[in-house]
Amino acid sequence: MSALPRLVVSLPGRTLDETRRHIALAASAGADAAEVRLDRWPAMERERLRELFPAQLPLLATFRSRAEGGEGPDDPTERGETLERLFGLPFELVDVELARDRVPVARTGGPEALGSRHLPDSISVGEIGHLVESRPEGCRRLKLVLASTVDRFLSDLLPNLPRWVGPDTAVFTTGASGPLTRVWARELGEPWVFSCLPLGDESAPPVETSQVPVDQLRRSWSAAPGRRFAIVGAPVGHSLSPAVHAVWLAAEGRAASYVPVELRDKSTFAAMVSLGRRGWWDGWSVTHPWKEAAAQLADERTEASRATGVANTLMFHNGRVRADETDVGAIARRAKELEAERRWDGEEVVVVGTGGAARAAVFALAPSRRRVWVLGRRATSARELVAALGGVVATARDAHPTELVVHATTIGRGPRRDLDVPLAGWIGPGTTVLDFVYAQDDHQVRDLCRRSGAEYEDGRRLLVYQAAGAHRIWWGTAPSPSAIDAALRRVGCAA
Repeated sequence: MSALPRLVVSLPGRTLDETRRHIALAASAGADAAEVRLDRWPAMERERLRELFPAQLPLLATFRSRAEGGEGPDDPTERGETLERLFGLPFELVDVELARDRVPVARTGGPEALGSRHLPDSISVGEIGHLVESRPEGCRRLKLVLASTVDRFLSDLLPNLPRWVGPDTAVFTTGASGPLTRVWARELGEPWVFSCLPLGDESAPPVETSQVPVDQLRRSWSAAPGRRFAIVGAPVGHSLSPAVHAVWLAAEGRAASYVPVELRDKSTFAAMVSLGRRGWWDGWSVTHPWKEAAAQLADERTEASRATGVANTLMFHNGRVRADETDVGAIARRAKELEAERRWDGEEVVVVGTGGAARAAVFALAPSRRRVWVLGRRATSARELVAALGGVVATARDAHPTELVVHATTIGRGPRRDLDVPLAGWIGPGTTVLDFVYAQDDHQVRDLCRRSGAEYEDGRRLLVYQAAGAHRIWWGTAPSPSAIDAALRRVGCAA
């Protein structure tokens, strides 16, 4: 195993005082160095830059141009004055954009230049190799950053990284594949990794969404091997799962990381499963649209996964894949709580939808004295679900207000689509609607509840409960009640 990559935290601070606070946070989380993103600082704040020293960590100064994804100027003349000043301060490294900046003559005892290039997904493998080999004089260290899909990363970039990466050369990706070059950095031989502050500091979102929290990388590299988990789906940018699992990984000191990975086609999903079989992953949370594929590609399936035909949790071990469906436990737990709170009499429930989440809800609730109505857009799909798992197909003439409705469609997420099932007849004052969707793009289900006098609950609590089930599968024990309460607070639910 090569030496561990050096962990550099990209600091999101926009002022001197914010940056000082973030340096202290990065140091306490295990960072080796910190990147000060001066393109984010107002000019008046940059005048105070010397006050940043001495600092708790070695510092890299970056003045990223707009052309390469930052907020700084593109004009070389305008940039030159700022860069000249940075080379006169006690930074360890100064980022020099090779496409527009002049590499200065090295000064004795002064900062070293880090040559950087941000490249488009269209660049060829041959062009990347040429850039690695043709760095300018005075620029020993090189960082290349490529926009890349997961598909292209697996087919073109991953096989070539061993010959590009070296002690003074780092190659990373952004976009959907970005987290992969971070969590696999140790195996890839990266000399350093640009990471973000620990999740939880709501005032400090990552500078780059591909970056992985520094505390997770530090802990995962403290063990050999550390464990790697992900939420996979399309889209996953809205997902709260990384924040939920971050709470538990930090509280329990787990040597593991958990990242979002967006997979857009089934062949790429299958290729990533193959990497899991080879030990590149330890477990996944799986969301739309890959729950059926997850169940199909698994070697073993729990009763819940077999019955519903879907899986939202995978575990990779010794070349095999085990699938489970923890939405079942989540909805059963929440239904039991509502009974205990006397908000539901336990007699009737309406499940809206016929997809994976709806099947999980019916499987959780149907094998009891309850009457489970299945309200689907297509009658044939509703009949098939009922035939497989139980319940009763709901029709318009059956509609009447019930105490519990489980909304299990994707309505509310993504481009607006009308809710084309007659839900209004099933809700009224005294109804609680549990929605699997959270972080809604539109609020038509919530708004319908308000007009009808019903109580609406989005999917954040269900998310935490199903995540707790996944945590138990991966680690052998469920999060403690206090840890679950902490996760609920993190996502904005009252514990």
